Amino acid sequence: LEASEDRTWFVPAGYVAKSGSAIAYLYRNENRLSASRFVALQDLHRIAISESDGVVILDDYLGSGQQARLLWESLPSLKLPDRIPCPVVFATLVGERAGIALVTADTEMRVVVGHELTEADWPLSEHSAVYNSATTRGHAEAVLRRYGERLFPAHPLGFRNSQALLGFFYSTPTTTLPIFWSSESGWK
Repeated sequence: LEASEDRTWFVPAGYVAKSGSAIAYLYRNENRLSASRFVALQDLHRIAISESDGVVILDDYLGSGQQARLLWESLPSLKLPDRIPCPVVFATLVGERAGIALVTADTEMRVVVGHELTEADWPLSEHSAVYNSATTRGHAEAVLRRYGERLFPAHPLGFRNSQALLGFFYSTPTTTLPIFWSSESGWK
């Protein structure tokens, strides 16, 4: 993104109570940026965006990429021109390789992530850096499934079988194994 700081608009992903707002707040403070450069997605149409501008959509986690793609597809309903005339960047702290590929292929957004997750980050993957033998992975999966089915029955290994081992100081995504975040049935 080559727009200058005073022509870059920062947009939290999702609605106000989602993690995108928390990330935008932290990003603004850390970089000592003016609050006037931050705008809610639904208010983006109120800004006269030019080709020399830049739009950066901020979020904490890019999983499958489905939510980012839906966000992109929602832009026309926000009274924006058919095409935003400047570069749009989807910037996130952590992103899964498959989600990055989906957003890159299905939208006009450029994706920037602080840390990219690969198959090595999934504990039950054949390429796992957590469990290096099939036997150990099999035992671990049995335990994770047994507890996960009680805690998050539709997705015992995390949303869409993500097997994530990811948490932020303010929340944990549902893609993370439910043994780490669920409080169902008195689980601690």
